[in-house]
Amino acid sequence: MIKLIFRYYFLLAILLWSAACMQEPKSDDAIVSEALPVEEKTEGRIFAIDTGQSILTWVGTKPTGRHNGLIKIKSGSITILEEETEQEEKEYTLLNALITIDMKKVEVLDLMDDPLQMEKLERHLLSEDFFGSNTYPEAEFELISFEPIEEDTVEREENKYTIIDPTHIMNGNLTIKGKTLNIEFPVRAGYRNLRFEASAKFNVNRMCH
Repeated sequence: MIKLIFRYYFLLAILLWSAACMQEPKSDDAIVSEALPVEEKTEGRIFAIDTGQSILTWVGTKPTGRHNGLIKIKSGSITILEEETEQEEKEYTLLNALITIDMKKVEVLDLMDDPLQMEKLERHLLSEDFFGSNTYPEAEFELISFEPIEEDTVEREENKYTIIDPTHIMNGNLTIKGKTLNIEFPVRAGYRNLRFEASAKFNVNRMCH
């Protein structure tokens, strides 16, 4: 039996205040558009995402600075198509992915030295003024397409907020607070050591939702 770990790193730059654009991290901006229909694919093998080793991090900005933390991935699954090439090597293609995010598990990491401010900010993020986690306890990302990059022509500045040498463009529908939009962003992905790993870092404006 193959044990597959889906190590999914998202660096999600969420605007804490609408005037925070000047403070957003230098990263790829997700292309945001109207939601697209999802095409169900029946091929491939379905694997559960290892939520213990999958990480969703966020960076929130405001005019005077930024905060960062984690959001818990609640569950998810991916579908992998395994094919044999002419060289008798295995080739793996990501066909489907559905990730459920626990919006009641939003953590602040940069204020751990100030528990009162950390608790205050976490309450604000969960409140109806922000994520409205009681009304919308889950967010969801569903894959639309996952296409290899033939040649990356974008000049990228190497820093902790940018994926260097991306291999694919990922497109999917992101649902937050009951509103679904399509987002597209570069990822670095590969299948190695019985693990499918994908890393992505991008900016998305929380105000769109």
